[in-house]
Amino acid sequence: MKLLSVLASLIAAILTGNAAESTPTPP
Repeated sequence: MKLLSVLASLIAAILTGNAAESTPTPP
C-alpha cells in the first residue's frame, strides 16, 4: 500500500528530526 510507505517515511523523518534536535552540537 502506498499509504504505508508514506507513513513510514513520515515517521522516519520525524524520528531523525527529533534525534538531530536532541543531540547538542559541539561549539
